[in-house]
Parts: sequence; structure tokens; C-alpha cells
Amino acid sequence: MFKKSALSLLPPITFSLAALAAVPARAQQFDLVDVTDRIGIDFNYADNRMGFAIGDFDGDGWQDFAVFAADDQSPSLFRNQGALIQAGQRVPWFTNVTAQRMPVNDIPTSLGAFADLDNDGDQDMVVTRRGISPTTGQPDPALCAIAYYENKISTTGRFEFGTSPLRIAHSPSTVSSLALVDHDGDADLDIFLAYSGNVGDYTHSRCFMIQNNGLPHLQDISATWGPPISTLQRALSVVFADFNGDMLPDLHCAVDFYRDFHCQNMGGGQFMDVTQSANTLNQGSDMGLAVGDFDNDLDLDIYSTNINIGVLYVNDGLGHFVDQAAARGCRNFANGFTSIGWGTNFVDLDNDQDLDLTVIPTGTGTGNFFRNDGTGQFTDVTIPTGIDLRGYSIIDFDFDKDGDQDLIAMGNGLLTSPRFYMNNTSAQTTGQNHWVVIELEGTLSNRDAIGAQVVVRTPDGVQQMRALMAGHSYRTGTPKTLHFGLGDSALISEIEVRWPSGQVARLGPLVGDRYLHLTE
Repeated sequence: MFKKSALSLLPPITFSLAALAAVPARAQQFDLVDVTDRIGIDFNYADNRMGFAIGDFDGDGWQDFAVFAADDQSPSLFRNQGALIQAGQRVPWFTNVTAQRMPVNDIPTSLGAFADLDNDGDQDMVVTRRGISPTTGQPDPALCAIAYYENKISTTGRFEFGTSPLRIAHSPSTVSSLALVDHDGDADLDIFLAYSGNVGDYTHSRCFMIQNNGLPHLQDISATWGPPISTLQRALSVVFADFNGDMLPDLHCAVDFYRDFHCQNMGGGQFMDVTQSANTLNQGSDMGLAVGDFDNDLDLDIYSTNINIGVLYVNDGLGHFVDQAAARGCRNFANGFTSIGWGTNFVDLDNDQDLDLTVIPTGTGTGNFFRNDGTGQFTDVTIPTGIDLRGYSIIDFDFDKDGDQDLIAMGNGLLTSPRFYMNNTSAQTTGQNHWVVIELEGTLSNRDAIGAQVVVRTPDGVQQMRALMAGHSYRTGTPKTLHFGLGDSALISEIEVRWPSGQVARLGPLVGDRYLHLTE
């Protein structure tokens, strides 16, 4: 059964758009404006490799965000005040609510994500933080623990410690990536962690699979899980998604210095290393990951960043890949070897029915933007875009709910706070391209519907597929929304939802330019 939420096409937010007006876009370019100093961000971080996550923790329909600032700072939580702005109040877009909403006496964390771990309908948090020393009883920077913060905003007004942290004998500062997945099909979310090790010392580099046996019971099953993740070194980014069309989440890891790592889900929580047969054999310095159907052939492709180049694994639909980055126009980064690629996203920045590609580097390079021409060919529009986008991590999300995807970047030694980039591209095009954003709610599946796939078909014959993933790149926790650009089509012929439970549902025709909430 499906239902629509109260969310619909929002009226223009005249206060914010007037205050943050940008120069008109030129043809074939993206119009992105750095609005960080104008939206109420008052946070400076001490470590430039922190993590961050996007999620609607208070259930008001607006995406909030949290920062997990490595060794020396507790998490910071920022609430999106878009609803107040829409109502006419002159307030900043975001306000720091850490003191009011986070657990009392919290301790430093390095990474986290929003997720409904207890399947009760709100966004909890899973974090990696300092473990408690068994000898001193105090937080120890040499120990890591996985903790679950239960969302009790509706009752106590706060996130509360939901379980006793599961301690792992590793430093929390070396956690490089966190992903959530229902790996065994039991309708709750499990946790996968990648440890990259410290620079120059990769002794403890490995990965962990933490099984959710029904909260508060978390169990480390890494040693018996199947693939040799306990000895997998230098995994920087991890993602779970269905790459071979069987609706079971497979695993792909971007690995620094060593060969990439790719596992197929065989069912029943069993995974097999298929790196060789899948042909995901790049060996270099892979950092970030993007997963999406950039060529609109209804399967998931993979892009990974490297030193001054990218690798584009194009999927044949059966989980076999060929690197076509050079042929597709997205291999080389601007500024050559001074541009070390890290965070990356597939995102339709101009709402023209295809996924574009963003890459952010460290060093002296600038952000790389590759525009998709609709056939799966990319054009580098980095220089015309004209913004200085650098860091380790990037997430796209519609923070102002105007129907296009904005960007947030984190983690550059030259910057001391998150950077927000408002997207005005579609609004500047003639006629303004249309869009739809879909939110899913599982019932037979996990409540967040992680692992679902959605296909949107329009009257012009274009069909687009998006997969709902929880984490895919370096130190990022992704939102639970699926964005589709509709081009000049204001109508949707059909929406098809493939739920993790195996259920398939279809609805349509529908009008676009709105948010839809669909329930299994």
C-alpha cells in the first residue's frame, strides 16, 4: 500500500532566495553558490577528517545534519529551520541544537549516521566513539566503540544512549567509512565499518561486520561472516547495493594502495569474494565511491576517485564491470597530480533526467564537475562552474526543498567548517526543469527501506533508477531520500518500487514537482 505525505510542492521561500541570490547560469554549466556564511553554521572543527551525516531527526520533513569531529570533539547537531522560514520567520537555515538534543556527557566521536535502527519510525544514530578503558574507566583515544543513540526527541527531547557500546580495540580516528545494510534479510539494519589505519602504520587496517540481533544486542560477526574482511587492508569507502539484479545487497570497497574488493550476496547473510570475476580490479589509491545508474539502463554503476584520476566501472546488468572512465570523459581531474580525488557523488544537478558527477579533491586542486549529456557521456565543466570545492567528503541533499540537490562538503585543512553550496541551476534554465523526491517507509522490510530500488518513468520514454543506500563514500552518512530530475516533463507515467522484502509496487500517473512518501 502507498500513501502520500503532507509534503508537496513548496511555495518559493522569498526571504532565503533573495538573501542568497546568485549570478545567472550560463549554458551547459552548473550554478552553485557558497552560502555557508549566510545560513547559520557556527561550528569549527579541530580535525579535518571528521565525519558527517544528513537526516531528518525531528520528523518535520526538513533534512538536518550532524558533525562527528574525530578525536577531540563530541558530535554537533544542527536543525534545519526551513519550516520556520517558509512560515515567514527571519531565522538562519540551521541552528545548533547540540546542547538541547544530544546525550548528556557525550564523548568524542569520529563517524556516524542517521538510521532507524529500532524500526520505530524515527531516525536514531549509530556512531563510532572512544571506548572506555577497562582499567581507568575513562574514554581512551586508543580504543573504539560502536554506540547506538536512540531517538527520544518526542518524549525526553534528546537522543539517549540506547545500548552499552560494543568495544573494538582500534582507534576511532582510523574509521574511514560506515555503511548500514540488512545483510541477512531479517528486516533490521546491520553495521559495516572500515578501518583504514594510520598514515605509515596500517597494522590494524581491517573491516568489521556488526550484526543487529534486535536492539540492544549488537554482535561482531566479522570472523565468521565469510569474506576475509578481518584482513582487508586500507578500505577507505564502502557501499552495499544490488549490482547483479537479484535484490540482495552486495558489497564494494574502494581500497587505498591495494586492489578493490567486491563481494556478492549469496543469500542468508552469506557473501562471496567475486572481485576477479566482477572485474573490479583497479589497484591504485582509491578514496571515494559513487554508485548510481548514470546511463539509465536500470543497473548500478560505480565510480571511484584516485590521485588525479577516476575509475568508472560500467555494469553489464549481471554484476560484471568494465572501466570506461576515459571513454566516457570522466577519468582526468583538473590540476593534474595536485588534485587528489576524495569524496564523489552521482547527482542530477540540473534536473535533466541523468546523473552528473561531482568529485572533490584535497591539495591545491578544485572541485571537479562532470556534466552528463543524457547518453552517458560526460563533459568536464569544472572551470566554468567557478566554485572552490575542496575536502574529503561530500553529500548532495535538498536542504531548502526547492527540488534541486544542494551540496555540503567537509574536511579540508584550508577550511574550518562545513561548506554549503546552494544549487540554482534548474531555476535558471528556460522553463525550469521538473523533479520529484521520493521517501520510502518499509513495513515488511526495514523501516528505512534501505536496499530498495525505485524506477521513475516519464511520458517521453525515459526511465531512471535510484537505489536507497545508507552510506557510500568516505566518512559520509547519506539522507534517506531519492531525487529524480524530470527534465521538461511535468508528469510521471509510473513509479515502480522494488522493496527489500521482494515486494514490487507500481503507481501512476502522477504529477511531479513534489515530495512523495511511499509506504510498503
